[in-house]
Amino acid sequence: MNWGRVLTAVLVELCLSASRVTAEVQQGLPHKPEYYPGGTYIAHPHRAYHLETEDMSFDGIQVSMELPDCWLPEKDLEQTRILRYHLNNPAKYDILPVTINGRSVVGHTKRKSGLFALAAPIRLLDTRPPVVMLQYKEKEIEGNGAYVNSHKKMELLAGDLADCDYAVSGIGGVYVLFDTKPSYKYTKLKQKLTAPFGSARNSFYHGPFSVPEGAHVVYAFALDKAGNGPAGKTMLILSDGTPPVDTLTVDGAALASGATVHVGTSSVFEIAAVDPEVKRVSSGVASQSAYVSYQDGSCGEDIALEIPGVGNCDEHKYSGAFHLPEGEYSVHYYSEDKVGNVSVESVINAIVSGGNVKN
Repeated sequence: MNWGRVLTAVLVELCLSASRVTAEVQQGLPHKPEYYPGGTYIAHPHRAYHLETEDMSFDGIQVSMELPDCWLPEKDLEQTRILRYHLNNPAKYDILPVTINGRSVVGHTKRKSGLFALAAPIRLLDTRPPVVMLQYKEKEIEGNGAYVNSHKKMELLAGDLADCDYAVSGIGGVYVLFDTKPSYKYTKLKQKLTAPFGSARNSFYHGPFSVPEGAHVVYAFALDKAGNGPAGKTMLILSDGTPPVDTLTVDGAALASGATVHVGTSSVFEIAAVDPEVKRVSSGVASQSAYVSYQDGSCGEDIALEIPGVGNCDEHKYSGAFHLPEGEYSVHYYSEDKVGNVSVESVINAIVSGGNVKN
């Protein structure tokens, strides 16, 4: 006696010699497609069915699946397969004999259970290269000339694109090169972790990385398991790892940090900051900060009220030239560039008396 039942989207025909039949069908791959190996094949994630049967004997099961609209072109339809993965070990699979009728493919098996998945050769189903994105401070880097801090790390994200409903081969490798154009040959080189990262011998992306100080062309690219690529991003990155240089002058004369100066109340204090160019890169000064304390280390609040242009211990700021009232003070100052490099705080001591005397 021949019975036929439609279970979910799979037609299961059983040639039965038992009186009791139980069957369960669950649709879809429970894991990512690349979790299920298929040699040169790739499984379609939305054309997969988990079938379990109990308490029966039979001569065969016929599994029929409709082809998605985005499937292979007519000339390649004969390359369609149905793979049966073992439920207890997805690393093992059988390739079912199939027949194709229009947009339907039918496979035949004598197994009681399995995960049946529509499949096709990777090279035919996945023809699009991966995409990559460089992120710095959780934002995508776009265009050329982006400034970054040499001591901070950036991240590379890669994803494989699908030609047909997320049927992708998956990322095969992600690479980063500094000042060297990408090529397939670099993906074949034996990697040496002792080589400088970003060189041909150490280009495989393992995680967040920093860009050495200077101007560098960064090539970030990926290959998928179907061999598509290398494809990715090429951009000029300006890496600044050097903080600004600060100079304090009194009446035009520069003082070194740690110096003590005797001045009058009319003496003019000014602070300048310059971000030096190192290896052709300077991000520029973003801010200057300064504050005044008593030489004994105390921070009287009255100082801030009497000294426009400079801050106190609670508020570090600098807006321009300033004068100091009579007394003994310490002037602290530092600056920050546009990528977050902060200079070491400098301090000079000033003994201020009435008049305009200094030594």
